[in-house]
Amino acid sequence: MNRNRFCKWINSFICGTFVVLTFTGCFFDFIEGSGAQILDCQAVAGDGIAVVSWTMRGSSDVQLDAYVDGQRVFGDTVSAGKTNQFAYGLTNGIEYTFVVSNGTSEKSVSVTPSLEAGAQNTCEVNASTDYAFEIPASKTFVLLRGAQGKTVEFANINTTDQVLSSTYARVLVNAAVTDGTNVDPFEGALLHPEVAEINANRYSSRSVMVTPKEDVSSVRHFVEPTSVSIDASSRFGANSDDNFDISEIEKDLEGGSLNQFLINSGEYHKYVWLDANVSMDRYSYKKVTLRAVGTNNNQIKCLVWVEDSCYQSSEIAASGKMVTQKLAQELANTFAQHCDSERAVFGDEKEKFIEGGGSNGKNLNDPDYGSDTKDYVNIVIYDIGADYNNKVQQCNVAGYFFSKDYLSEGNYNGVDTYASKLANISNHGKYFYIDAPFCNYVSKDNYTGNNNKVSETIISTLFHEFQHMINFGQKVGDAPSWYNEMLSMLAEDMMRQQLGLNESVRKERLPAFNKYYWMSGATEYLEGENTVISYSTAYAFGAWLARTYGGVELVSKISRNQSVGLESIRDAIREQTGQTLTADELLKQYIQACVFRTGFASTTGHQLPTFYKDGTTSIGSCSLTKINLFGEAYKYNPYTNSSVSYYGPLLFTSTQKLAVRPTGFVLHSIGTVSTNEDVMLFFSPQMYSDANANQLVLYVQNQFSNKLVDELSED
Repeated sequence: MNRNRFCKWINSFICGTFVVLTFTGCFFDFIEGSGAQILDCQAVAGDGIAVVSWTMRGSSDVQLDAYVDGQRVFGDTVSAGKTNQFAYGLTNGIEYTFVVSNGTSEKSVSVTPSLEAGAQNTCEVNASTDYAFEIPASKTFVLLRGAQGKTVEFANINTTDQVLSSTYARVLVNAAVTDGTNVDPFEGALLHPEVAEINANRYSSRSVMVTPKEDVSSVRHFVEPTSVSIDASSRFGANSDDNFDISEIEKDLEGGSLNQFLINSGEYHKYVWLDANVSMDRYSYKKVTLRAVGTNNNQIKCLVWVEDSCYQSSEIAASGKMVTQKLAQELANTFAQHCDSERAVFGDEKEKFIEGGGSNGKNLNDPDYGSDTKDYVNIVIYDIGADYNNKVQQCNVAGYFFSKDYLSEGNYNGVDTYASKLANISNHGKYFYIDAPFCNYVSKDNYTGNNNKVSETIISTLFHEFQHMINFGQKVGDAPSWYNEMLSMLAEDMMRQQLGLNESVRKERLPAFNKYYWMSGATEYLEGENTVISYSTAYAFGAWLARTYGGVELVSKISRNQSVGLESIRDAIREQTGQTLTADELLKQYIQACVFRTGFASTTGHQLPTFYKDGTTSIGSCSLTKINLFGEAYKYNPYTNSSVSYYGPLLFTSTQKLAVRPTGFVLHSIGTVSTNEDVMLFFSPQMYSDANANQLVLYVQNQFSNKLVDELSED
C-alpha cells in the first residue's frame, strides 16, 4: 500500500551506524522566494532516533546538515515545503547537532539519543481501551499496543479563537514496528480509509477539490448591509391611498369569520420599505396588498402581504416570481398552525419598539405610538434583491428577518448615521420577508412551481426566520451569528416532522459539513461565499449538542437564558443535566462524534459520543431524532469529475499540513494496523507557543473504509 508517507530516503554511514532520513510535510499555503526565513528549529530524541522539525516564513529549499563533535557527518538539500526529518539508527549517548539553512537564515539544534530520552518523550496507548487519547504537548512518540485490525486516525484541534497556521500543524513523521524489522505496520490490511490530498499550495498540480460555491445549496443567506441608500422619490404620494386598518379585520373575527371576499379582492393594502437591488442596500417604498390572514382558534397569527408586481390573480399554477392567493393562504395557514409550537420552545418575540425616538420603547399595541399591524407577525412576499430574471437569481436569499423594523422614525431623528437611515426605512412592527421566486422553487435554476403549493424550502425558511425574530426578543446582547443560525437550524430540525417535510436541514447541511468541516470552526462565522460552510458546521455542532444533552428542552434553555454563545450552551447544559463542562471538553466530545463510525460508537461497552441518538425530551410536537453522519443521505464527492462517494468527515493524509480554524479541527488517517506487534508512531513536535491552539488527539476504532456506507437507519 502506497501511503505517501515517505518523500525521500538518504542512506549514509556515520560512525558505523546506518542512518535513514525521511522528509515529510507541506504547507497548506505558502509563497516561494529567496526571502523565505527559517523561524525556528526543534529536535526530539529517542532511543537511537531523532525527529527534527523547523518552521518558515515563506518557502524555499533548505540545506540540512548533521554534525558530531563539530564534524559534518551527513547533509542534503531538502526541497521547498518539507519541514520534518526522521532519523533512526543513531548511536545513543552521542550528541548530534542539526543545522537548517537556506542562504539567508540558519537555525540549529542539538540532541542526544538515549533510552532515557525515548522513555521521556513517549506515551503509551492501549488500543483496547484508549479510543481517544490526547497526546501531551511534551510528547512526540506514541507506543501503540494491541492495535491489529484497528484503524488509526489523529486530529489537530484548535480550541482558541485564533487560526493556527499550517506551519505549526503536527503530522506523522514515521511509523515502525517495535520488533526492529523495517516494515510498514499499516501495509497489507484489508480495509483502509481513503484520504484526500487537496491543493496544498497554489503551485500544486494535484486534483482540485470541488469548491463550496459549486456544490452546495443555491440558497444564500441574508447579510445586513453596512450602509443603505433610500429612494426618497418612491414615497411621493405613496400613502395617499393607504387604506389598511387592522381593526376592520379584528372586528370581522369577533363576528366569527374573516371577510374573505375583501381579502381575495385585494381590498387592503399599504406601503412598506423593501430592498430594490441585488446587494440589498438600496430601499424603495412599495405597495403591498394583504392576500391572506393566518388564524388559529379564531385569533390572528399572521398577515401575509404580496408586493403587487409578484401577484397573479389567476389560479393557474404559479411559477417564476408570481404568487397566487392560494399560495399566500397556504403560507399563512402553515405559519398560524405551527408558530405557537416554535414559541413554546424558543420563547416569545419582542413586543416593544427599540427604545429611543418617538416610540421610546412603547408597546407595538400602543394606541398612539404602536404599529399599524399591532403585535401581529407580518410576512411580506416579494422578489428579494429584485434579482429574478427568466429562471435566474443572483442574490439567492430565500428569506430574512431584519431588526430595523423594531425602530421608529423618531429614532436618531436629525442625525445622519447608519442607524438613523435604518430607522427611516423601518416598517414599524414584526416583519420578516420571503422571496417570491423561492415559493415556486423546485431545484437550482428551476422555479416552475409545485402545482400552487409552497416549496418546502420556503416552509422551512418561515420557521428559520421566525426564530431570528424570537432571538432578537430573547437575548439582551448581540448573539454571535453562528449561535443564532444554529438555533434557527435546530428550529427547522425539530419541526421537520410536524411540518411534514421531505426536505430537511440535515440533508442540506451535513453533506457540506462532511466535506468542508475543516474550513470553518464550530463557533466560527465566515463571510462571503464560505458562509454556507459556517452554517453547516454550526448546525452539526448544535445537532450533536441537542441530541446528547437533553433534546428539545436543552434547546429551549439555550434560547431563553440571558447569555449567548458557548456560555449560553454551557449554562443550559448545567441547568438541564447538572453537569459543568468546559468549552474544550464539549468540543473534543463533539469531534469524537465526527470520528467514530456510528456502529462502533453505539456498541455496548463503548458508548462513545455520537449523532446517532434521539433527543431525550420533546416539547409539544417538537422532537429530535437520531442522525447517522456516515449514512447514505450525507455522502459527497471529494474531487471534481469524480464518481467516488465518501461517507463521514473528510480525512487527510497523515503528512499534510493544514491550517486549523478557531474551535476547529482537521482529521488525518494513518491507516489500519496489519501487524500483531506493538507499533511506534513518530509525530512532529509541538512548536507553537499556545498548546491549546495545537492539540493532537489519536483515535482508534474498528477497521473501516469511508467508501462504504454505514447501514444503520434513521427515523
